[in-house]
Amino acid sequence: MFQLEKLCFGVGLILTFVFFVETQLCTERQTFMRWVPETYIRSYKETYQGNCWYRCTKTRWRSYIDQRMVPKHVVENKDVCCAGYMEDDTSLQLKCNPICRPTCKNGYCKSPSQCACNEGYEIDQDNPHNCLPICHKSCGHGTCIRPDVCDCNFGYTFTNSTCQAICTEACVNGTCVAPDTCECFNGYRKTESNLCLPYCSNGCPHGTCVAPENCTCNDGWYKDSSDDCVPRCDISCGGGYCIAPNVCECDTGYEKTHNGTCIPTCTKECLHGICAAPENCVCDDRWHKNETGDCVPICDIDCGVGGTCVEPDVCECETGYGKNLNGTCVPQCSNGCPNGTCVSPEVCECNEGWNKTHLGICEPYCNSGCVFGTCIEPDVCRCHIGYKINMDNMNDSLCIPECKNCSGICVAPENCIDISATTTEVAFTECNDSSCIDKKDSTISMTETSDYVKTSDEKAEVTVSTIDEARHINNDAIYQKQSIWSNYWIYIAVTAVAVTLLAFILLIVKRKAVARMCHGGERENEACHSIQRDMSYLKMMHKERN
Repeated sequence: MFQLEKLCFGVGLILTFVFFVETQLCTERQTFMRWVPETYIRSYKETYQGNCWYRCTKTRWRSYIDQRMVPKHVVENKDVCCAGYMEDDTSLQLKCNPICRPTCKNGYCKSPSQCACNEGYEIDQDNPHNCLPICHKSCGHGTCIRPDVCDCNFGYTFTNSTCQAICTEACVNGTCVAPDTCECFNGYRKTESNLCLPYCSNGCPHGTCVAPENCTCNDGWYKDSSDDCVPRCDISCGGGYCIAPNVCECDTGYEKTHNGTCIPTCTKECLHGICAAPENCVCDDRWHKNETGDCVPICDIDCGVGGTCVEPDVCECETGYGKNLNGTCVPQCSNGCPNGTCVSPEVCECNEGWNKTHLGICEPYCNSGCVFGTCIEPDVCRCHIGYKINMDNMNDSLCIPECKNCSGICVAPENCIDISATTTEVAFTECNDSSCIDKKDSTISMTETSDYVKTSDEKAEVTVSTIDEARHINNDAIYQKQSIWSNYWIYIAVTAVAVTLLAFILLIVKRKAVARMCHGGERENEACHSIQRDMSYLKMMHKERN
């Protein structure tokens, strides 16, 4: 790699030399008279002693190659300066310099008839054989005589590499642009007295222009955001604006007070509030505006239907209403509304399980009707004297007549009806495929032990608590003169209808067995007559009860 670089460098030098030679040196053929060496054969006579009978001397010629200098016309190639160049006599070697006519001023001849300027000079565009000095700063009012050296005109001096005007008086806020002539800086204006003073386009009303577009405000004035001088008012103008130091002018809807500030005016007096803007009241704390714009108090408590909030958290009750512990107005009832709620003055609303009488009194209500007793609480009866709580049937009346040692039906206090129970067992023979089997087909029990039918366990559980409470009621407190038949007729009728339907169904289902018994032997006839008697007895009891 290093050898390659050296080779390239050498080639570059050779090409440069060739170019230089070709541009400055030329070759021409010339004839010269030269002494040149010449080789020739030279002969000479030589004597020697020969061989003969007698001593003798002989002569002979000898030759040899010799060299001598002889003149000769020789044609040779000679290096000479090319056209436009001349040989430099001061150089020991052949050196050709370009020829420029006329000679280059402030420069040198770079090539035939082409000048190159010295450092700090440049070619004169009008005269290519003349080089002019260069002044990097314009001489202005002067002439550049050497590089960066000016010869200034009269009234100017060479300062800072340029010609500057001379002003007898210093130019403040300006520049001396000509002898004794000032030009103001940007933002300054020349006065009649030839002074440069700052200029403010707005004229600086109520202030002084101290710099271009920079005002200093007078006393009592200050700069606003737009850099204008505005008056200062030590007091807030409120609904107005400051037109002069400590002087306010009010806007429409405002009026000036004794201290000079502007406050809003409201045609309507702002009770419990302040006039915050023209015709706009802002209520005090714990007050708010109603639909008419008046300030009314705020009550966190509900004053109720019969009350009015007259002050914050203070209610005023209407006639017939009074305050409770919370301060709410509630209706008043003179009787106190026992077992009810006073919903309006002297008007009670009964609680659940209580009904209002024509006198406006709340009385308890019992769903059972409390037959043979008095309803003393909702669904709680107190039995009359001679009656007791019915523990067997929860669906019938709570109070039933009480009879001591009664094996029949107690129809009234100490009035017992003895009805013996009758049970008939019917036996018949059932034949199936020509074989008869004696079986007891059914047992018909017609025992009437009570006119009350037990209800389901669910209903019994619902009324147990009521019955248990009623057991502690004094049965001797109230006497009721009502007949048991008039009070129990519906229960007796239902029982009779049920028994009749049951017997009718049995007769239809077992009609064949009954027919065989009635048309069979003596035993079957007796059983049949027994059933007919029982049925007649049931019909008679049903008719008697009705």
